[in-house]
Amino acid sequence: MSKSELTLKFDERVYSVETIQKAAYRFINKFTVDFELIDRDILCHIIFDSEHSDSQLQKLKADFKKEILDQHLRQLIAKETETVRNLILSATFLNTGLQKIE
Repeated sequence: MSKSELTLKFDERVYSVETIQKAAYRFINKFTVDFELIDRDILCHIIFDSEHSDSQLQKLKADFKKEILDQHLRQLIAKETETVRNLILSATFLNTGLQKIE
């Protein structure tokens, strides 16, 4: 076992930096990520906080990739449902009586 680092490469046409940053934040208790942009690639230099076996590193790598996909899909769904959410919020606040209609 040794403290390890690894680098993952993502195409920015597929995932945004924001998406990868959100995923990285979910793993803040296990590793840190330094980001580097080269052409259309987002390089993630992952530095693990503690020692891990190779199988543990592969598991963390897989979990990180799954989290990136999850965050990406969350952003897509949020974008697709933004209008509906705003309408629901508007209707909710309209029915509270908190606003004075003149």
